[in-house]
Amino acid sequence: MCESAAAGHFAVVDGVSRPLAEVMEPNPEIREAAGFCPVEAITLVDTVTGEEIPPAF
Repeated sequence: MCESAAAGHFAVVDGVSRPLAEVMEPNPEIREAAGFCPVEAITLVDTVTGEEIPPAF
């Protein structure tokens, strides 16, 4: 689901979705992917403040 919600930011490797980069620019697609993740495996954190960014649903 991550790959389809945020194409270009995630890739499926050995059947598991992985981010293409550990740090990414803020992007509505990535927030949406975090909201769609069925196991809540995507955590979004502001690299400046350290605050968690809520996913978009």
